[in-house]
Amino acid sequence: MPLEAHSFDAAVSVESLHHFTLEEKIPLYRNVCQGLVPGGFLILTDYFAQSEAEEAHFRQALLREKAAQGLSDSTLYHFDTPLTVEHEMQALREGGFSRLELLGRWGATCTIRAYSGRGSL
Repeated sequence: MPLEAHSFDAAVSVESLHHFTLEEKIPLYRNVCQGLVPGGFLILTDYFAQSEAEEAHFRQALLREKAAQGLSDSTLYHFDTPLTVEHEMQALREGGFSRLELLGRWGATCTIRAYSGRGSL
């Protein structure tokens, strides 16, 4: 859903975006970033793959499951496919966020604050 530009001071996502690929997240993050005022921020708490190998394992498992059920690649299917923190931060940067802070880590769960534009509120 397109957000009106510079309409929000902050956005929050908790344990909901670990189903999307890096390529799917970039336009989503671009939309959120554009909806934030300069210096506004996104708080993102989610769980993450612990390595690139684990990230690839989850993605391949999803593709195998969809193939076994005869589902097309475009069919939405609930299956956890978390990125690594590094890939998540890459998607946030490519989506337009300028400054990223890892606020906390609890096992595979992390909280990231990502600022739009320059500076902070």
